[in-house]
Amino acid sequence: MKQLLSDKMTENNLKTKENIKMIHPSKIRPAKIRLRKLDLTALEDLAKSVDEVGFLQNIIVRPIEKDEEYEFECVFGNHRLAVANSRDKLIPCAVRKLDNNHSCLMAISENIQRNNFVDPVVEGEIFSELCSKNWKITDITKAIGKSSGYVISRKNIFEKLHPKLLKKLSDKAIPVEMAEAISSYPLNEQLDFHERIKQQRDSLKTHDAKKCYHCCPIHCPKIG
Repeated sequence: MKQLLSDKMTENNLKTKENIKMIHPSKIRPAKIRLRKLDLTALEDLAKSVDEVGFLQNIIVRPIEKDEEYEFECVFGNHRLAVANSRDKLIPCAVRKLDNNHSCLMAISENIQRNNFVDPVVEGEIFSELCSKNWKITDITKAIGKSSGYVISRKNIFEKLHPKLLKKLSDKAIPVEMAEAISSYPLNEQLDFHERIKQQRDSLKTHDAKKCYHCCPIHCPKIG
């Protein structure tokens, strides 16, 4: 992660240069940072569509250096890249000259704009790393088009939530709102607090449950 987020983005490298090329997938390295897992059902549906009408959208790639196997790295479009590999077909690519930081943030932005699920733990890791490089929260919000509350929430979850709960969050076993609330508790209390919420949440209405995430479990009559 540190290697991927090594250089601070500037006004100049925010401006991207793009051209469209038909590239064989063997020359494209999948994104190193996976914001979401490959959906097998989506891959099957996409493959059928590609067989019938070809690729209707470009993927976004960036040139890479010092790699003996690949010439490009996929920034956005890992599902389409996987189908192109399985079909051994050229794929239309928007080639952009991006640094590591901009590449990560563009991938987040593209997924958010398409309402794709983005792993909040990976988001938090990226935001945390950028802040450790003296980025401002406002710089990140401008790059991805989200509020400062969104960025701070993901960052805090990554930095403060128990590792076991981080995995549950990545696996969609717990919602972001619950993770955010639990992360405000001391680390040694979080698993117990989660277990108590888990035991009660099925019997609570969604509205009441959300309020209970932020209640002290000792005093909340619905949990404690």
